[in-house]
Amino acid sequence: VSKFCATPSVLQEMLQLGVVSKLCLVLQVDCSSKIKERAIEVLKLHARAWKNSPCIPANLLSSYPA
Repeated sequence: VSKFCATPSVLQEMLQLGVVSKLCLVLQVDCSSKIKERAIEVLKLHARAWKNSPCIPANLLSSYPA
């Protein structure tokens, strides 16, 4: 859904439901590199929409595209 049907309302709902926080958490835990790559892909895909969200840890913002 976040790749192919990402309307502004879907992206906002993902923020409200904590999906973005969970994707950030995936980057911090010990899991397969394939899972981390997918999480990074989704985060980068919608970085501009989520950049100002308080749920994005400050240490990850530096790797977000401008």
